[in-house]
Amino acid sequence: MAGININRRDWLKAGALMSAGLTFGLKVNANSALVKPSLSFQTGEWVGDYLIDAPLKAKLNANENPYGQSKKAKAAYIKEFNGNANLYGSSLGREFKTFMADKIGVNDNNVILSAGSMELLQLTALSFGLEKGNMVSAFPTFENLLRNAEAVGCDWKQIDVNGELIEDLAGMENAIDSETGLMYVCNPNNPTGSLQNPDELREFCKRVSKRVPVFVDEAYNEFLDPRIQENNSMIDLVKEGYDVVICKTFSKLHGFAGLRVGYAVGNEKLIAKMKKFRNSMTTMSRPSMKGAMVSYQDVDFLSFCRKKTADARYFTTEGLKKRGYEPSASVTSFMVFPIKMRGDEYIQSMANEGVGIRSWEFKGQQWCRVSIGTLDEMKEFFKALDKVKP
Repeated sequence: MAGININRRDWLKAGALMSAGLTFGLKVNANSALVKPSLSFQTGEWVGDYLIDAPLKAKLNANENPYGQSKKAKAAYIKEFNGNANLYGSSLGREFKTFMADKIGVNDNNVILSAGSMELLQLTALSFGLEKGNMVSAFPTFENLLRNAEAVGCDWKQIDVNGELIEDLAGMENAIDSETGLMYVCNPNNPTGSLQNPDELREFCKRVSKRVPVFVDEAYNEFLDPRIQENNSMIDLVKEGYDVVICKTFSKLHGFAGLRVGYAVGNEKLIAKMKKFRNSMTTMSRPSMKGAMVSYQDVDFLSFCRKKTADARYFTTEGLKKRGYEPSASVTSFMVFPIKMRGDEYIQSMANEGVGIRSWEFKGQQWCRVSIGTLDEMKEFFKALDKVKP
């Protein structure tokens, strides 16, 4: 890895990072070997929080698109699979990067491709975490980047979401100190499903990026109405030269969770910094990239998924309210609501009824995060909920 100046200790920590979140091992329940541990938002330890990974009537624990990929994207994928899957993807990666840059209105050097957004989060954790210091984010939020940065010696400063489960931008900005190396924002936020006021977030990013780089994870922005998507994205700040990186993925609305396609758009200096830890032009397969380029342009399919998700989200919200629960005001493909049962017991009980969900604790409260599936899947969710009564 020519060009990288890194000592042996940091290199060993980097190796630890690459395994973080991937090799923590299984925790077997006395009644089932189908539960594996998932990080507790409150303690950061492997306790009392499980992610079911088993055949279910309704798999609502990973925010996957139940409608799969568009027919056009599938056709492009299969054609490339049958013709060129034996070839490395570097040349097509250059084409894909130019395609995305043109669509967004930036230069090629403003774009980095990845196998889903998870790889981007790990690259960022390495790029900034090895410098030690600290990173600032809301709490709870999507933890991958921050946990991986902790694995290589970086501190994580957590600022609680407010009473409406929205990131406290003022508190996050006040938490910056001379050791802060990165500000992480997830918008819409995972796991709460909440959305920032775009004008307030934009001004926040402008101010903060003059002090430290800002990483904005927009994995779920595409679920917003197309008429407001652009205004809620912070990509325009890249074009204006601010020190920001915007992370995108095809895993959610596009249904590419198993095909692994993602990209980030950012200040050239920050993108170059992230590229130092890449060992190739792209880690994506040629069929995945071909399918992604077609999917990006399949407006009808994306509109279909967006509407179906919105309909099922409304159905779920109303169903929870009728049962006395208080769901979050989500704009995404998931939502959270408080429960009274212990998280591990709740997840196992729901799994016994054929439904997979997530659960954790924050603000001294047990919460359920349920992904939004099809209407039929949400009906299965309520059948199970009515039996378990958490």
